[in-house]
Amino acid sequence: MLFAMKMIMIKLTGAPASLAQIKKVTLTMDDDATYAEVICQLGVQFPALIGLIIDQDGQTMLSSNMFLVNDQDFVMHGMWSLSPKDGDTLTLISPVTGG
Repeated sequence: MLFAMKMIMIKLTGAPASLAQIKKVTLTMDDDATYAEVICQLGVQFPALIGLIIDQDGQTMLSSNMFLVNDQDFVMHGMWSLSPKDGDTLTLISPVTGG
């Protein structure tokens, strides 16, 4: 049995890019994967994001963080059960700043 997969490009900016020490990553996810599952995969690959960008639960981001989808629409707190589409580019935007 074949399972449908989708590829999602994640661009990390600012604090997330600094913490993960990477600016882009491509994830291959199940076709029905949600944003929560994308967040979970980011936390697994980049544990430094947990607690500062990604909530301790590993499936949500702290309320001030969001994805910008294909430079058009925002997906934020309360919308993690929605699903990105194959080929989407998600820019992780975080207002976290150092001082």
